Amino acid sequence: MTEPVANKTRKRTIENWETVSVTPLPIGWANAYEMTGEDEGTTMYVPCPALLLQELRSVTHCTDWLAEDGSRNWTTTSDENLAPPYSTRVEPADFSDMGVRAASDTSNYLCTLFRPHFFQEV
Repeated sequence: MTEPVANKTRKRTIENWETVSVTPLPIGWANAYEMTGEDEGTTMYVPCPALLLQELRSVTHCTDWLAEDGSRNWTTTSDENLAPPYSTRVEPADFSDMGVRAASDTSNYLCTLFRPHFFQEV
């Protein structure tokens, strides 16, 4: 017999990276994204405006409480502020509605590469 799923939990941690510095990139750098839907299998290239220096300032601990059928019933969270020295990373930027964000935060992001001839004016 299988044990009922009621009262089971699933734990996960979300890293909260904060951008502390932005370094602009020259023309020619591009982010590559894998297309889905009608364009599945093709790659879209968009200019990469900058590199973002980010620090891991906090993490969010999540506990998903599962219903009997295994679906998430509710989630509890707690935030943990981290102390310096912070872990750092450099991420390629992409444009968003309010400025720039890490391109790798997009699920279909593939890589960032230099394509100088791709962006030349004709």
